[in-house]
Amino acid sequence: MCLCSWVRPFDCNISFVILQHPLERRRRIATGRLTHLFLQNSYMIHGHDYDTDRLLCRLIQDPKYVSVILYPQFPSLRIDQASLSEKKGVLPRGKKLRVLLVDGTWATAKKTIRNSSMLSVLPRISFVPAKPSKFEIRKQPNALCLSTLEATHACIEYLSDLAEFDVSTRQHDHMLTAFYAMIDMHKQTLRDRAKSGLGRKPRKVEKENK
Repeated sequence: MCLCSWVRPFDCNISFVILQHPLERRRRIATGRLTHLFLQNSYMIHGHDYDTDRLLCRLIQDPKYVSVILYPQFPSLRIDQASLSEKKGVLPRGKKLRVLLVDGTWATAKKTIRNSSMLSVLPRISFVPAKPSKFEIRKQPNALCLSTLEATHACIEYLSDLAEFDVSTRQHDHMLTAFYAMIDMHKQTLRDRAKSGLGRKPRKVEKENK
């Protein structure tokens, strides 16, 4: 499944770091890699034990940035409700924003953060999705659990004032366009397989009694 023609990289003035769990990396249908391809000044790091990851350590300790992690657990700053002044409380003057996301299932994300002292002490941000996820080809714990791409798009929307990114250009909407194309292509593949019989389970053949 090639989505190269749909990818239009842009700079949202936020540095995103996508921490992809090994199980997620092996999935055929995932959005972490696609998200990374869209975002200039983004990083994708594979693994599950990040305390020993030199690149992540360097990114978090970069004095030019303040790193936060997207994780909906108290305490966290609700970026869908916070005022600009409240958001500025997270980002000191002269600093740039770096947002970390765990790309994996909810269970693996929780375990990854819990097992990493470097991640567990980071300031947390969260939001309540305005609408259900469109990632219907992947089973989610509930309708308001978003894919990595959808969550990143929402972060850009809610943090645009803090990052001074002009959302009126709607550059970030190209991410959703590619995401919907990926879903449609996968559905079409399943329909084609069903028509050809490739997706059917083999029939059981009874052994002939001798």
